[in-house]
Order: sequence, then C-alpha cells, then structure tokens
Amino acid sequence: MQSNTSNIELRFSVYYNNSTSPLEWIQNYITTRAKRMMDENPRVTVKEMAFALGFPNTANFCRYFKTVTNMIPQQYKDKSAQH
Repeated sequence: MQSNTSNIELRFSVYYNNSTSPLEWIQNYITTRAKRMMDENPRVTVKEMAFALGFPNTANFCRYFKTVTNMIPQQYKDKSAQH
C-alpha cells in the first residue's frame, strides 16, 4: 500500500493538528504507551515493553525512556506504585 502524502504534507499535517513536530508526536506516543503499559500491568517486563514498542533491545528502550522522562522504566514503575 502506498501513500500519496508527501513528506512536507505529512509534517504540516502533524504540526497543524498537534502543534508538534512529527518526531515530538512519535516520542509522545511511545512514551505514553510505555507509561500506560506499566500503569495497567506493573508486572510487565522491560523486555516485553521494548518488543511491543518496536525497539530492537531493552538497552535502546531504556536509553530512550530515560532521555525523554529523565528516569529509567523501573524508577517510573516504583514512582507509579507509590501513588
């Protein structure tokens, strides 16, 4: 299946509808999904999350999550469990 949307049209559409760049939108989507996975199932493993979110391995996922949230997934789980 091929899309007839150009790169510029896609960028404009994402920015216009969300006031964010496509990269920011994707990062927000992935981070929100990861947090939701941990909130809904505290026993989910980092490996399961990394695979479900399309990361090649847990190290890449942990590095990404820490870059975006300033905490590793386990820290988020611990903080979430306290509330």
